[in-house]
Amino acid sequence: MTTPVCVRRRIRQLDRQGLSHKEISRRLGVSRTTVARYANHGDYSPKPLGSGHAGRSLVDAGYSAVVDGWPAADLRMPVKQRHTATRVYERLVAECGFTGPYSSVRRRVRRWRRGIERGRTASPNRSGRREARRSISPRPGCSPCSARITGSGRGKGGVENAVGFVRRNLMVPMPSAESFQTLTRVWLDECGRVAGSDHCRHDVPVIELFEAEKDHMLPLPGVGFDPCDWRSVRADKTGAVTIDANRYPAGPEWRSMRLQAGVRVFEIELRDPDGGHIVMLERVWGKSARTQVDPASLLAMIARKPRIWGESPIRNDFPETVRALLDRMDARTRSDLLDDIRAVAADCGFAATVKAVETVTNAGRTVDRAAIGTCAKRVLEGAGTEGGQDLKRYDKYMKEAE
Repeated sequence: MTTPVCVRRRIRQLDRQGLSHKEISRRLGVSRTTVARYANHGDYSPKPLGSGHAGRSLVDAGYSAVVDGWPAADLRMPVKQRHTATRVYERLVAECGFTGPYSSVRRRVRRWRRGIERGRTASPNRSGRREARRSISPRPGCSPCSARITGSGRGKGGVENAVGFVRRNLMVPMPSAESFQTLTRVWLDECGRVAGSDHCRHDVPVIELFEAEKDHMLPLPGVGFDPCDWRSVRADKTGAVTIDANRYPAGPEWRSMRLQAGVRVFEIELRDPDGGHIVMLERVWGKSARTQVDPASLLAMIARKPRIWGESPIRNDFPETVRALLDRMDARTRSDLLDDIRAVAADCGFAATVKAVETVTNAGRTVDRAAIGTCAKRVLEGAGTEGGQDLKRYDKYMKEAE
């Protein structure tokens, strides 16, 4: 029998008040097993496909550290005595009871070795941009106990007035931003400014009234909710997957393989069959004939192999001035500049970064990481991209003095 939602909510309320599971069970007339199930459950985010089958996936079953550790332990041994993928798989089955396929072990060992060759340890579980998706929930730190409306007209009017207040104060003139995430951060900062002003009736800052109300609210779960729709998709012969009529590249090494796709509001996350992170791409709404590529995700690879710049799929994403600058550079200098662009784009975004490179280049200044970073922040702030002061008045004064 399914436990009603109202009972689940009441279990969590009593649990946050400090009552024991035995007392909650007695008050609500449910078993202690039911109380433990809903009181201790903090993460309600959708799980990737197949995450509930322990022993099948290297990542979900906790075998990833073991698979990485065995080859790492014998790096100083002769090549013929080191662990092969076959040997790792045999030891997992014999010593750890692993029941997954050999192909998952082979992929993990191959990815680990590739990371060693690149001079860094592979980490397939990393996910680059989750903090942006949780920009709203952690701010209050709690939620109202209920959303009860005492009267239809009165309740609706209050909501409409609140919506009108936000429109008048935050949306006039029409705002513009590089992305929805940037716009969200700007609006949250503006809400903080409004909260610092005095309340119209109580003559105290709004934030103080809200802090007092938080004592009567429920704390949020310790784990943020990740609104994600996990799907099983198959890559084509080029390593691209199709999601909602749009193509997203996973890479040629994943061609003709079944992958996991996490579909979020602004992003598409692709994972390998073992649950390891492959790439995070911007989600495109509607239908597009071209394959969606995140330019920032390819900068690191092109910086390592600068000679492929001429055939790279993101070359046309750069302004003409920057494209010409990179074309006439030698391999080493091009690699350094692309690495600088990659580092700044991680904080300021790709569009603002390449605009900053174009501005610095047109101004005749040295194009380095510091100059790009400073100019990119000015682009994001909307302070203009000219850089420096207007010296025309001083030029006029000098001419008159002569």
